[in-house]
Amino acid sequence: MEDIYVTFRQSDIVVFASPVYFWTITGVLKTVADRLYAELECLGYKGFARESVLLTTNGGGSFDQITAWYRAYEKNLGWKNRGEVLGSGKTKEAQDLGASL
Repeated sequence: MEDIYVTFRQSDIVVFASPVYFWTITGVLKTVADRLYAELECLGYKGFARESVLLTTNGGGSFDQITAWYRAYEKNLGWKNRGEVLGSGKTKEAQDLGASL
């Protein structure tokens, strides 16, 4: 996590990328998100406002839980949601989002 913290402190945008895994993000990404919150507590959130995006895919089904998690996370931290790409075959949408950043 120390390498991630260093990169995080230098970043402007945080990209959450995860397949839908049992209706939400993977356990690994959840652990990283939880530890980023702990880092923000140490640093004081207000000085570390960020922008964020969500990139996710699944084999079918709903994106309801993963988007609810993401939107609550960024809202509670005061981050700006720059966009979401949900689903397979969204290459053009992902490219357009990337170009807008």
